[in-house]
Amino acid sequence: MVQADRYDARGDRIVVLEAVTFPVEVDVSNSEAVGRELLAAFRPGIAVVIADLSRTDFCDSSAISYLITAHNQAACTGAELRVVTSSTTVRRALNILGADQMLRLYPDMLSALTSKPPEAPRAGEEPGLAADLKLPAAEDPQQAGRWQVTANQLSLLHPPAG
Repeated sequence: MVQADRYDARGDRIVVLEAVTFPVEVDVSNSEAVGRELLAAFRPGIAVVIADLSRTDFCDSSAISYLITAHNQAACTGAELRVVTSSTTVRRALNILGADQMLRLYPDMLSALTSKPPEAPRAGEEPGLAADLKLPAAEDPQQAGRWQVTANQLSLLHPPAG
């Protein structure tokens, strides 16, 4: 089924985001269930999937393998995977396995929703953060973890190349 784009009252295309929250620890005992949930988030109409590891203190290679698989799934479906983590332990594990070079990492959910991945600003530049961007969560409890933003708001995150 092909899903038509949706537009808000101003004519901006609405982009639907899905967030998958990871547990405090992800290892071989629970990574398969978490990985299945993450991969299932790449449904028609979902433009961005956020893997929320903001509360995750530990993840092993099996969890990182699912993040890499989700990254590949995003590429195949034309979606984008964003990974939220501020844990030095998780970031170190991603670094050791080289996953930090392929995944888009963000320090918190607000950054994942409103800015590009953090990188060192160039001389004379300030890092961009759309602080005034308001992103209400869906009111329906069945839609928890789902956000709607316009394509223009999302373009703040990744301006068109050119």
